[in-house]
Amino acid sequence: MTMDFVSSYGYPIELHANIPTEDGYLLDMFRIPHGKLNDDVLERPRPVIFLMHGLLGSAENWVISGPEKGLAFLLADRGYDVWMGNARGSIHSRKHVLLHPHSREFWQFR
Repeated sequence: MTMDFVSSYGYPIELHANIPTEDGYLLDMFRIPHGKLNDDVLERPRPVIFLMHGLLGSAENWVISGPEKGLAFLLADRGYDVWMGNARGSIHSRKHVLLHPHSREFWQFR
């Protein structure tokens, strides 16, 4: 959903999938490298912003309000390189190298 939603507004978006944690979880992250009007990415470095959702959330929390109010869009338009994380168990991070999300062990985060 995040990829389609963000790109439908004309913003660039990248999926960085299956980033492993030390305890075997595979997390997905999304990146909006720049806004719609400031695409001179190679000409100057951009400050990085990392957005992390709260309990029961996901990266969608930062874009669901659309470009006029969504924090990820607003920051990208102001020149930031925006990264959005997803915690273990969120809709975008329900993977593990050994455990299945239907197992009790999967949900016993350490």
